[in-house]
Amino acid sequence: MVHTLNDKVKHREFFRPFAASVLSEKADEWFEIPTPSPADSFMLCARRIRKDKIGRIPAVTHVDGTCRIQRVHRETNPLFHRLICEFEMITGVPAVLNTSFNDREPIICSPEDAIRTCLKAGIRYLVLGESLVDFGEEELTEEQLSELIADSIVNLGEFAQVPVMRPFMSR
Repeated sequence: MVHTLNDKVKHREFFRPFAASVLSEKADEWFEIPTPSPADSFMLCARRIRKDKIGRIPAVTHVDGTCRIQRVHRETNPLFHRLICEFEMITGVPAVLNTSFNDREPIICSPEDAIRTCLKAGIRYLVLGESLVDFGEEELTEEQLSELIADSIVNLGEFAQVPVMRPFMSR
């Protein structure tokens, strides 16, 4: 998975690690967290993976046996928490790989940016809010792309109303 993401999506060096978004209530079962920190909710701390879990999450395991984690709390991020719970029910792993969504460009800031990046990188599926976009395997015309973007923004409802954050630019 690391090679697939680095080659196909991120277009970066193979050795650069990914982070894990983990259910907050399960984090201690998977990682050694002697002193919990609010920073654990923001991928700011690398935590050692518990010995009995080594090999279970290779795509997010750094060469030193650590992983940068994001604790996901039901109260503050219910939709993402629910997604990880569903993933755990299927795989037995209460964590998913997390990386910034960009391809050698600034981070994605809008549904249009996300759709264009998926198409450029050959990503077939994209989740926007509660909508799943399937790009299929065929190339889209510019008209189809515009229609897809418009439909996605309509389907996002309240998410599309959130002001879009633009990357900081110095003067």
